Amino acid sequence: MSLDSQFRTLHRRAADCERHIHRLDRVDSHRLREEVASLIRTDLRSLEDDIKRTRLMAEQEDNETAKAQVLKRLSQYETQYRQMQTTSRMALWQSKQRVDDQERKMRQELFMGRSGEDFTEQFELKRRGRTHQEDRLMQASSDVTDALRRTSSLMQQELEKSSISATMLAESSKTLHSTYSEYQGFGSLMNISKRLVTQLEASDWLDRLLLMAGLAFFTLVVLYIIKKRTWDVGISWVSWLTGNGKYATRAASHAIPSASFVAQSAASSVASSVASAASAIPTEITTKVTEVIEEAVSKAATIKDEL
Repeated sequence: MSLDSQFRTLHRRAADCERHIHRLDRVDSHRLREEVASLIRTDLRSLEDDIKRTRLMAEQEDNETAKAQVLKRLSQYETQYRQMQTTSRMALWQSKQRVDDQERKMRQELFMGRSGEDFTEQFELKRRGRTHQEDRLMQASSDVTDALRRTSSLMQQELEKSSISATMLAESSKTLHSTYSEYQGFGSLMNISKRLVTQLEASDWLDRLLLMAGLAFFTLVVLYIIKKRTWDVGISWVSWLTGNGKYATRAASHAIPSASFVAQSAASSVASSVASAASAIPTEITTKVTEVIEEAVSKAATIKDEL
């Protein structure tokens, strides 16, 4: 039970107790007085228990400001409780005095009758009238008590319903707050995702440009290699062949006189060598050497003709 419902219970208890105390002013018999006194004692005990329970709940409050407010409000009910104790004692004593005075007056009226029969008859009539009046008062008091109990039960049910509704509203508020927080988180996530997608698109375009630049560079390298392997090689071969033919013609024109000169020099040197050595070797050997020399000279002449 919450503190608000507890204070409502205290207010209801105090109101019931005050109403019963005011009823003591209208009682005219000891039986009705005892019944009302019993109701007052019950209400005072219930009020005291509710005050203790409320104080215990207030002591468990964490917020010091709220705790001070609750204790201040509770002190008013404690003061009212002590005042009702004093008022109820005074009202009980006054009601007892009043009932005693009424009975004493009734006895005096009865004893002042003219005869014993009149006395007995008047006493019976007053006793019956008082009994009938007490019965009516008791019935009315019982009806009022039942009505108050039903009203209290209905109020308690309404309070419970209100408490349940307040709890449901608090839970709904918590749910809405958590949902709002989740939507805020989703909004932040969407913004982050949007920035990430924008960065990915920019990096995608950058990757495309890099790929196109790489492809263009690769194509240029391939074309350069093909040019070096085909066009430049063909031109170099043509240039080399053209330059090599001219060089071969010049070399041949210079080589023919040189070869003839070499052959003649070789033949003369061989002949001189043979002539100088002829005196030292036999005739057959000289003949063979002469044949070899002639063959060499003929081959040199052949080479000269070919060149």
